[in-house]
Amino acid sequence: MSDIRILPVLPLRDIVVFPHMVVPLFVGREKSVKALEEVMRGDKQILLATQRNSTDDDPQPGAIYDVGVIATVLQLLKLPDGTVKVLVEGKTRAALLRFTQRHDFFEAEAAVLEEDGVRVTSFAVNHGPLIRPAVGYRVDYAGHSVLISGDTKYDERVIAHGKGVDLLIHEVCTTPAGLEGFPQAKAVTAHHTSPEEAGQVFALAQPRMAAFTHFVELARPGFPKVPTAEIEIQTRRHWSGPLTIGEDLTRFTIADAITVTRLPQPDGYWPGF
Repeated sequence: MSDIRILPVLPLRDIVVFPHMVVPLFVGREKSVKALEEVMRGDKQILLATQRNSTDDDPQPGAIYDVGVIATVLQLLKLPDGTVKVLVEGKTRAALLRFTQRHDFFEAEAAVLEEDGVRVTSFAVNHGPLIRPAVGYRVDYAGHSVLISGDTKYDERVIAHGKGVDLLIHEVCTTPAGLEGFPQAKAVTAHHTSPEEAGQVFALAQPRMAAFTHFVELARPGFPKVPTAEIEIQTRRHWSGPLTIGEDLTRFTIADAITVTRLPQPDGYWPGF
């Protein structure tokens, strides 16, 4: 879906650079100068991201916006006072997924958000207080759209970003009756979405088709997994539209109609691998 890259990051104080913009920048902070020196030794690609407070001389990763633009350094000129004048050209939008452990300059893992007409929008979701970051994705291309919830509890942000998409793919967690009270089960379900909650998401977002993926199926001796038919029954308490219970190698073709194809599993195939 998206291209993942690890790139040096240049925090910007009071400007937002977009794809196809060519802008001059004056850079003086030591970390930023070192980031530029690093990219000039390679492919000249750097991630530009605006910091939240323009007066902050030493922003921390959390003080930098998590969406920026991958840019190419066109020219670099070192000035007598030690600052650097650089000419950059924005190429494509990208989401900062996480910062690496480098200390001499900022470096981050980033996902390309828009390229060749494909636009990928990332947004935070709630996978519990101890699992951050957690993100969902919406993909738009040629007038069609898909939303992938990622690992999440019931989250209104999934609904907001999924309004009217062609296909909304959501995770789901099932718990056999009688197992809900076990501490281990509570610890898992606190981080995921039940079939009934997912049905509420589908009903409010109104996709052309809803689908389940990433099944978290709790079970233990005496408490067998919830059957697929029961998952659908619980979802249907709120959602009456098209619903696909996903499995590995399921393919969705989106056009005027949405076609679901379940590809044959090759010999030796292990589900989930």
